[in-house]
Amino acid sequence: MQEFKAKVERLREHWLSHHAATFPITESREIEDIAKKIRSASKSSKTLLVVKFPDGTLIYENFAADSFAKTLKKLGFDAVAALGIKVNREELVSRKRPTSYNNFKEIDGYFVITHSSTEQKREILEKVSGLRGIILSINIVPGNHTDGG
Repeated sequence: MQEFKAKVERLREHWLSHHAATFPITESREIEDIAKKIRSASKSSKTLLVVKFPDGTLIYENFAADSFAKTLKKLGFDAVAALGIKVNREELVSRKRPTSYNNFKEIDGYFVITHSSTEQKREILEKVSGLRGIILSINIVPGNHTDGG
């Protein structure tokens, strides 16, 4: 386990040395400030998403599903839909209303499947952003309530 931990740390240092100048990691104090702001204004989900784009844009909403959908919008709904990614047998982004799930967001005539855990949303965003060639900082922060999002 120590060897694995050391390898992960080396990979982290390598990434930082090659990418930190173009896209700095979101500072932990910045994440905590955002989490406090969300918690103070929110009666929402137990975990939330904070997404930072290379241009400095921060997306964080009171529900992980809202942050997820807004991030996909900024990544480009048409481009994301073209990737053909499915969530629970439904297209992640589509112009067609989902038939299997009520957990979706409708934005600008697009439907985004949000029927997934916050961790799955983070993984989907990592996949989409990687396929789009956009490096995002995606953090899960604790909320202060237990209802869904």
